[in-house]
Amino acid sequence: MIKTLSSSSYSGNYETLTSQPRSTKNCSVIGGMDLSYVTERIIALWFPASCSQQSYKQGQQQAAHMLTNKHGDNYMVFNLSEPKRTLRNEHKHVKEVGWSPRLAPPLEKICSVCKEIDSWLSADQHRIAVLHANA
Repeated sequence: MIKTLSSSSYSGNYETLTSQPRSTKNCSVIGGMDLSYVTERIIALWFPASCSQQSYKQGQQQAAHMLTNKHGDNYMVFNLSEPKRTLRNEHKHVKEVGWSPRLAPPLEKICSVCKEIDSWLSADQHRIAVLHANA
C-alpha cells in the first residue's frame, strides 16, 4: 500500500520548504523551488523557468542539503528536464531522462522511466526517487 502525504516540510537555516505551491513570480527565495512529497518514497522537485541561474543553483543547494540530511545517499534525482551541470554537481545520484522541453514524451519513454524508478526503489526500502523538472 502506498501512503500519500498531504504535506511535508523541512526547516533548516533557511526558509521552510513545504508541499504548498509557490508563486512563480518570486524566484529569489530558494530558487522559487517547490519540493513536495508525493508519497513517502517519491518526491517532486520543481523550478519555474523564469528563475535565474543563480537562484536555480541556490535552490539546488538547498534541496541537496535537505535530501542528504534526511535520506543520506539513498536518493536519486530523475531529471525530467534538459541536463543541467548544477544538478549533477549538487546531487550524488542523477539520472538524465532526456525528455524534450515542452513536448510530451512518447509512451515508451514514460514506461522506461517508470521501470528505472521502480528498479531504484526496489533495490532498497530506504531509497527515495526525486522527480526533477524545470517549467
